[in-house]
Amino acid sequence: MSYCINPLCNERSNPDDAEQCSACGTSLLINNRIRLLRPLRDDSYSYTDIFEIEDLGTKWHPVREIRLMKVLKWASEPKRVELIQREALALQVIRHPGVPTSTIDDYFTFYPNQSSIELHCLVMQKMSGENLEIWINNYGKISQSLAIDWLKQLVKILDTVHRSTFFHRDIKPSNIIVQEHGQLALIDFGGTRQITDTYLAKISVNGGTSTGLGSESRYQTTRLGTPLYSPLEQINGQAIPQSDFYALGRTFVRLITGEELIKLKTDPDTGNLIWRHKAPQIDKPLADLLDDLMAPFPAKRPSNCQVILQRLERLPLQSKINRIIKAKPFQISAVVLSILSIFGIYRASLPWVANYFLSEGKKSVILNPRPSISWHSVSRASSYVVKLEGKGVKWTRETRDTKLAYPKQSEALRFGSTYKLTVLAMSGDFARSASSYALNMLPNSIAQQITSIVKQIQKLNLSPDEEARDLDTIYMSQKLITEAINVLLARINAGTTNPTLHRLLGDRYLEAGFPVNAQQAYTQASILAQSADNAAELALAEVGLQRSKLAQQP
Repeated sequence: MSYCINPLCNERSNPDDAEQCSACGTSLLINNRIRLLRPLRDDSYSYTDIFEIEDLGTKWHPVREIRLMKVLKWASEPKRVELIQREALALQVIRHPGVPTSTIDDYFTFYPNQSSIELHCLVMQKMSGENLEIWINNYGKISQSLAIDWLKQLVKILDTVHRSTFFHRDIKPSNIIVQEHGQLALIDFGGTRQITDTYLAKISVNGGTSTGLGSESRYQTTRLGTPLYSPLEQINGQAIPQSDFYALGRTFVRLITGEELIKLKTDPDTGNLIWRHKAPQIDKPLADLLDDLMAPFPAKRPSNCQVILQRLERLPLQSKINRIIKAKPFQISAVVLSILSIFGIYRASLPWVANYFLSEGKKSVILNPRPSISWHSVSRASSYVVKLEGKGVKWTRETRDTKLAYPKQSEALRFGSTYKLTVLAMSGDFARSASSYALNMLPNSIAQQITSIVKQIQKLNLSPDEEARDLDTIYMSQKLITEAINVLLARINAGTTNPTLHRLLGDRYLEAGFPVNAQQAYTQASILAQSADNAAELALAEVGLQRSKLAQQP
């Protein structure tokens, strides 16, 4: 069948061998190269039609093949013409296998026979396959592994789009094609916008704030997009590249929940979509990333595609950590923690040796088979006697100091075994006080998992601050507070000005029972947060300061 391009034609279908439309006389071979085969969208209420065509080829595209052609049939509005011209430019500039290609002679105007209607035509590559809206209706919600694969593909496409100085403005499942070879393609660049200095000036972008884009502008840009997928700034005519991230996040919520977005509720306090209960197959690290993409305020979203790709590269490791933490053996052992270097809680009468709110008789899981032991001094104690006994280990040492290295000649603690540690504060031959603690060596399998994860993180080439935060998360998931403190201290001693790390150190000191040290860390965190204009961290640091001061009260 040959199809007539004239939107006012009463009978647009014609035989294959026809040269002119039998109803209106319009040529069926457009510009001596293009024959319309069938309409893919023929909506009398739409400004555009889309056709599957046979293109005989041109100088710039010398290949005979089946392609697509978009036709702007009602060009009375200059803005509509501008949009299709911008789409033509974008498809000429952007070069990625997941974006339709178009050449300089694929955009042209055409007048039907005996008509004053000017049709703006754009020819482009046909991306064969099924769009994700149809796919999700046929197959249901997707798995985590497929979600990560698809998300990586789309972010890489978006990275090319953004680097080409464009952003899409209408990302949604129906604009994403699963091609026959399984790769995704992003289509319909009809709403695309070029990132120019003029455009940025119009929307008054000043780098963004925690609450929006910047100062109010008297200029407005064309409001394009799709309800439920478009962020507020785009609805207000102030779309930016990060607006694509919002739509991308919502697209994946649709894919991993299988639910239409209109059926999902929104948290009235945060503005975040409530969706995780509908996607139990998704681990927390991926869920957190999707929520960050959909942050209501642009400044809270990732700054660019490379940041997203870096987080995606770390997802498998983070998911592994998440699964280990949720495992029953890990959860059982997570009630107590390591004493690589045991801290204490200020008490005047007892020689505390545990480091995490431990009271006498409680247990602690430790990671280091040769832990150093330290404690607070006891008033009028002249020396301390330290006893450790359990499977294969039994030794006693006396010292005048408040710390003791693990005896070199003594056998190391065994993974999975339990030991009793006792510290007596002596005054001559008289024991003024004593404290005893049950120490459970971490099971070997979990110790190896933690060590393996730490090594993997150290190979990721993260920034030092990012690495410190990840290691802190791992150690604290097992309540290994000493390791967490040591990691944070190393970065702070190296001169980091990241208020989050200082605040986390305050949290760890407070948990370990060192409110004075915690107060110092919180104070520095508050100073750095104020300097960086980081309201969120400032609030957390101020809360920590109050807690540390309360902990010092008698």
